[in-house]
Formats: sequence, structure tokens, C-alpha cells
Amino acid sequence: MLGQHRVAVTGMGLVTAIGCDVPSFAASLLAGRSGVEPLPGPPDIFPKSSAAARVAAFAPPDGWLGWDRSVQFAVAAARGAFADAGRPRLDPERTGVAVASSKGGILAFCSAHCEFLAGERGSPGGAPPWLLSFLPSTPAAAVAADLGCRGPTTCPVAACAAGSHAVIEGALMVARGEADAAFAGAAEASICPLILAGFGKLGVLAADGVCRPFDRGRSGFVIGEGAAVLMLERLDGAAARGARIYAEVAGCARGADAGGLTAFSASGRSVAGAVGRAMASAGIGPEALGYVNAHATGTRSNDVIEARALRAALGERAASVPVSGTKPMTGHLLGAAGAVEAAVCILAISEGIIPPTLNLSEPDPECALDHVLAGRHSQVATAMNVSFGFGGQIGVIVLRARGR
Repeated sequence: MLGQHRVAVTGMGLVTAIGCDVPSFAASLLAGRSGVEPLPGPPDIFPKSSAAARVAAFAPPDGWLGWDRSVQFAVAAARGAFADAGRPRLDPERTGVAVASSKGGILAFCSAHCEFLAGERGSPGGAPPWLLSFLPSTPAAAVAADLGCRGPTTCPVAACAAGSHAVIEGALMVARGEADAAFAGAAEASICPLILAGFGKLGVLAADGVCRPFDRGRSGFVIGEGAAVLMLERLDGAAARGARIYAEVAGCARGADAGGLTAFSASGRSVAGAVGRAMASAGIGPEALGYVNAHATGTRSNDVIEARALRAALGERAASVPVSGTKPMTGHLLGAAGAVEAAVCILAISEGIIPPTLNLSEPDPECALDHVLAGRHSQVATAMNVSFGFGGQIGVIVLRARGR
């Protein structure tokens, strides 16, 4: 257990390129539908062969028009989670928020910078709206304000592990008795020339706009945007009100590789250690795992390191536990990736959905695992999500069916 209380997932809110509600997202996962498309525009704006998974036809939630897209995504996902949980009667003082973002309101920042260079200096008296819009903590603050939450509110910033860290933080709030309920997840909206140019300079974007995790021909990831927020409650409280319980947050671990600011150490020891600690906190061994959602960015080095880490942590079980990476469908949501992929694990448990790893036509022997090549239904009692990011940030979450 994470603490004195068991933690239930009672609602999910999603904003993704493959679905903005639970049924459509689940159907897309099973079918292996990708939301990745070529980016429009002249080559001097977007890099050659660039692609992205964008959320189409998104309408800003009431009251949040003009705010950065990441803020709008966070509010929409949190409202969705609240509605999906049956709009429970919450004690505002006992309801927390842990909503992350790695880039914050970068779109608002870039727009404001252009206006500044054009001579716009804002009006006197108070902070310009764009200043509040691009603070990394604003999505969390916006969710708290929109839903009236006055419990602990935080915004973990942990690069591409931020979403996992946020779900972990929200679960710990409830497990340790700081809150009876929490909205936990992440939002990211950073598909813009500046961010694409930065990742391009680092050499981590897929050269042909196709993400191929664990494949011999992989060359990098494709950026995505979106959000996922989970409604977390004390299990006893959720059961007492007759809530539908998707799954329990059974265990977790956070860690750091400390090998460098962009590259993990080749041994994968730090990731393997976090996976082991997460299973230990859930009170399970590798034999109990029914599915692993891998970080699986499709970069040359990290996929090998992750596969090596999973083999080290799971031992012989690594050859038979289904593993998939869903970023070829959703795009790499950066700070929101771990939150969306936690939702994938929850659907594996609640709906028996094992999603595929798209574009994996020639598995790299160095990445040997039990790769899922076609979506299927299978009974899953326990699932694990692995996330890591620049700076060596690591987050691992173990979820299980209620009553296990």
C-alpha cells in the first residue's frame, strides 16, 4: 500500500488526438488508430518531414477562452474526470490537485514574445494575462479554481515523467490522508516551431515523421498534444457511495538516473531499480504483471535502455508479459505522456484492452520483449506504466483491479 488508505480511480478525463472521451479513446487503442498527421505549413516554419498528433476541433471550456491551450486541456480533462466519476459530492478542503506540464504555456509565451517585439507592452496595472497563462503551475491552479478544490495543489515538473509524477503525487495525497480525493494528471500543448526546432537539434524527432518503438528502423518520436486527468478517491469512500471503480493505484516509484541531462546510462540500472521498487510497494512480483505500457519513444538509445531495464527487473517474466508503446498513436505528449499512458493501463484492467505498438515491423533484437503487434482483448489484473525523461527523471506506476 502507498499509505494508510487504498486509492481508487473512479473517473478519467481525456483530451487526445485519438479520442476526447473514454469510449472513443479505448476504441482507438484497440483498433490501433493513430492520430499522427503531417504538419501543414511552409518548410521554413516546420522542419522537413515533421508530423504531429494534434487534437482536432477542440473547443475551449466555458470561462477559459483566451488562456493557453495547455490550461484549456487541463480544465477540460479535469471536468471530464469529474463527470465520469459521477460528479461526487466532494469536500473542497479535502480535495487536492496534482496536474503537471513540462513546457507550461509555451504557445502563450511564443505569442506574447512576438507581440512584445512588435511593440506591445501590455496595459498598466496587474500582470498581463499571457504571463499567468504560460506559468507551468497554471494548469494545476486552473483546475483547482474551476472545480473549487482547496486541498493541496501542486504541479510536478519532471520533463517527460511529469505526468507520472503527478499521478503518483495525487495518489500519495489520498493514501497518506492529506486529501480524500484528488484530480491528478497532466496537460501539454507545445506543437510549435520553437519546440520542434529544439527537439530537431537534439536529433530525437523521427526523421520521416513515423515513430517506430523497438524497431530496427526507429529514428525518434513524433510530438503530440493533449491531457489526461484521473479522479482519485479513498477506496472506502468510493465504495460507500457506490462508485464505479476502474482500478486501484497499488504502487509507485520515482527515481533519477543522474547519468546526464539528456542520456540515460546504458546499463538501465536506474530504470530497473524504479520498476523493482514500484512492484515492491504494490506487494507484487513480476509474475503478477499482466501488461506493461513502456515509455517507448522510438529513439535509438532509450528503447534499448528501457528494454534492458525491463529484462533486468522482470527476469524470465520479461519474455511473456505483454509490452506495448502507444506513442505512435497519441504522439509523444511530453509532460502529459505518463498521465495518458496511466489511463491506457487502467483501460487494460477495466476493459481488457491490450493496445499494439504500431509500426513495429522488424523488432530490434536488442529490444527483445513480448511486444504486442496487434490490439487484443485479454484479462489483466495488474498493469504497470513506465515513464522517464530528460534529466534522468523516472516514474513508475502499478495499477490493479479492485479487490486484488
